[in-house]
Amino acid sequence: MPNVSAHRRAIVTLLFAAIFTTPFATLLTGTAWASDAYLLDLYTGAVKLEHEGQTIEAAHRLDQILLDYADSDDPLLESVLFRSAQIHGRELGDFDGARVRYEQLIERYPNGRYARRAKVALAALADADSGNADVSREYQSILRHYQDDPDGALSKMRALIDAHPQFAERAAAWMFVGDQHLRRDEFDQSVAAYEQALLGDRLSDADRVRALTAIGDALVEKRDLDAAEAAYRRLEALAKTNRYARTPAETGLARVRDLRVLRRIFQGGLVVVFLYTAVLLIGIPWRKVTWPMALGVWPEALTLSFIALGVLSGLHDKGPIFVNSVTYLWIGGVFLMGCNNLYIQTRPISKYSLLVFAPLVLVVVLAMCFAVYHSTDLANLLWDSLRYEMQYGALKS
Repeated sequence: MPNVSAHRRAIVTLLFAAIFTTPFATLLTGTAWASDAYLLDLYTGAVKLEHEGQTIEAAHRLDQILLDYADSDDPLLESVLFRSAQIHGRELGDFDGARVRYEQLIERYPNGRYARRAKVALAALADADSGNADVSREYQSILRHYQDDPDGALSKMRALIDAHPQFAERAAAWMFVGDQHLRRDEFDQSVAAYEQALLGDRLSDADRVRALTAIGDALVEKRDLDAAEAAYRRLEALAKTNRYARTPAETGLARVRDLRVLRRIFQGGLVVVFLYTAVLLIGIPWRKVTWPMALGVWPEALTLSFIALGVLSGLHDKGPIFVNSVTYLWIGGVFLMGCNNLYIQTRPISKYSLLVFAPLVLVVVLAMCFAVYHSTDLANLLWDSLRYEMQYGALKS
């Protein structure tokens, strides 16, 4: 360290030593800082699984955290215990397990942030036991056997709601119905079910936010962006009295803005491709076209076909979005190359015109790619994955 006095060099050395050794020391000694970071990572992973619909695995992870940290006084365990109780009761239909966890939460954190909500949930479970025990057991059975027969579970849940419209878990049942319709891309039925869930008189603040968020997300999937924005605006208004609403409202409105930008780019791309194709088709003197000219595009077409077939062979199990995107690009690419070939062969073009022509073709190809990606919904999927990566650090599978 040139030009630094001895005592300053000593101070800098100590600072660097502290910076580099503190993390390793905390890991080795098991101090609260290291355990907090690791616990937070475990909890975040479980929440991510729940958001992805893997509720059984999420419940297992949360319960494992509670076992591993049974003697810890980390404040994050209150959130772990409450979320575990919610998943067991609302998602898995394990009312006994939910009741045990709610009671543990009230005992361990009597003045905690979730104590009041846990008492409300226990009261709802008690009402279910006293007034509608058979209905609650049926509801629990439907949730437990959902993965064995999803279609049957949906029809049974609708029948249960119709037969007992005021049973204790009515709001959660409607949320279940909405989730199942959304997984089937039945957006209107999904939104209607979520709206029914909002009518529940025992809906917690968090569940109300979840229902409104689900409505906005369903409308986004339907690509009804105006209606989706209206749903997120309802969330935004709710944020004045509900602290859970602010983040999903901001996230939803940002997503709507992004999709509108993608739609405008798509519309601009369509205009570019349409105009370019029209110029080619109008500008080609078709009387001069011969069969050798028409077949002159075969090297480019064959090359593109080999590439497309190779990509399709690797995407056969990736779903129709990817397969359709590559197929449409293949067809559109061969068509544009054929038109370009005929235009160049039938009209005299100067070197200067070729220099302008090359970047123009590049712009048209990019516009065509985006137009295809947007029409097959691949552009939206990729953008959602990018947002997911920025938020959670990993791309969606």
